[in-house]
Amino acid sequence: MMKADLEVIDMIKPFPAEDIVLAADKPGPKIVVACCARSGSKYIKELLRRLKKDVGHERILPDGIVSWMIVHPRQIEQIKAVFEKDTTYIHLVRNPVKVIQSCSRLHVSEGRIGYEPFVEFFPEYKDLSPYEIGAYYWIEWNKRIQKEFNIDYILRVEDMQQPKQILEFAKWFNLDLNNLVVWVDKLGTNIHTHPWKEAVDIELNGLFSMEKLLKVNPVAYHDLKRNALEYGYQI
Repeated sequence: MMKADLEVIDMIKPFPAEDIVLAADKPGPKIVVACCARSGSKYIKELLRRLKKDVGHERILPDGIVSWMIVHPRQIEQIKAVFEKDTTYIHLVRNPVKVIQSCSRLHVSEGRIGYEPFVEFFPEYKDLSPYEIGAYYWIEWNKRIQKEFNIDYILRVEDMQQPKQILEFAKWFNLDLNNLVVWVDKLGTNIHTHPWKEAVDIELNGLFSMEKLLKVNPVAYHDLKRNALEYGYQI
């Protein structure tokens, strides 16, 4: 295992006691947004913070947290303990093809194999190719979110550009609709993007696609298609 992979695993640590105390001591409703990596978590965090919700990205702040890490065993019990009552749980999802493409590019560009926090938790997938692991990462991580948390709403990040979803989002968190519309427009969709290099795609032999997954592993292909459809994605 490469040094960078171990650093990724090591970054998923228990939350500091002082953060937990701040969240526990502040009265009022809380927000927890759980997702896969590369699914728009920083975008949702930025949107909520612009609307005066003190939520953290991958860390606990007084009003809550938005993170892909919180279903990992090193964090999940703390999340359940801190956000037990008066908490809105959102399951944030993104088109799996986009997630796998983004994860694969990020891992290669940073010089690591990638998906180490996932295969540490699901070792049965560790010997598969990056694209196969990516497919099962999206499937299993989303399943775990649904299993471990009492989810109030599912949010497809792509739908935040649609008037109906914006209206629903405002209702979920008692937000001023006009301010929400303004910030959706101002923030755009380029939060937490990375300037990829052509060399990354060359090393990956091109971007992930369902056609490539079908050739490598037909079972993973059909598993991903079936699970994606549960969230309304026809891939």
